[in-house]
Amino acid sequence: MKVFFVIFLFFVFQLNAKPKKVAAVREGVHALTLQWIEGKPGKINFKKISEDTFEVEGEQRNSNTGDFLTILGTIKVRNSKELEFVGQIQTRVSHIFDGNTCLRNQVQIFKAHGKRKYWRMQDKINCDGVVTDYIDIYF
Repeated sequence: MKVFFVIFLFFVFQLNAKPKKVAAVREGVHALTLQWIEGKPGKINFKKISEDTFEVEGEQRNSNTGDFLTILGTIKVRNSKELEFVGQIQTRVSHIFDGNTCLRNQVQIFKAHGKRKYWRMQDKINCDGVVTDYIDIYF
């Protein structure tokens, strides 16, 4: 009987709890980073094309080294913590993958975990098969 009462109370409190507000993905310019590129963060522009879909285009560059990150495609918002990207992401870092460009054309998922203020690309392995790339889009 005690177990039933505890379960009952749990559900009562869950029903009465106020839902947490989640931030909507906003149209406009967001910061964009790849951890290997020194200097200022890049920028990515979100242009709304439907209720939950955005055209995106952005880049981060270091003119001294020639290192860069470019992104071009569409993002579908699965929820405030998860984005689905379809398009092309290119990275080039002089000391990774023999300085060659890493091209990603497959669908990419970006997720925000915990209290982080950015969505991080989940397929983090560079084209060299060894190095981890942290590609982040900031709220």
